[in-house]
Amino acid sequence: MESGFPLSSAILLTTFGLLWVAFARWRRDPMIGKPIVVVRDSIGVKPALFAAQAALALIVSLTEDFPTKSALFALYGAFMLTWLSPGFRDRACGDSGVFYGWIARRYEDLDEWRLTGDHLRFKAGSEWHAVEVPAEQRTRVRSLLVQAAPDRESRFNA
Repeated sequence: MESGFPLSSAILLTTFGLLWVAFARWRRDPMIGKPIVVVRDSIGVKPALFAAQAALALIVSLTEDFPTKSALFALYGAFMLTWLSPGFRDRACGDSGVFYGWIARRYEDLDEWRLTGDHLRFKAGSEWHAVEVPAEQRTRVRSLLVQAAPDRESRFNA
């Protein structure tokens, strides 16, 4: 079975993707600081990708005349990429900042914020995002926000 170019391309793209995610997390994690709340919410996408990758690994391992090691290496890279990438609805609140999906901001860099009800809502660019904050952490998070960006608290209080 001829598979040189597609398989080499898959390995190259997976490697590039892993480097991109590593760089993004290297930039994001210091912005957040020590996590206070982390919510993983892939809405079923990651489990579906993992199932597809497992099925491909099984097919590759049972196929004769296929470069199994290279294919499994590409699939392992895809598995790691899926695992390490933030879901578009993953969100967190930490000692020094927040993230939602691929968007991360230090508290002092938020355009606006409000801590009402069960959520810290923050504006990054033109969009509002929300991170759930447990009742026992709200006072702590509010003090961090007031200290870092007191003039950015939204006037909207509902």
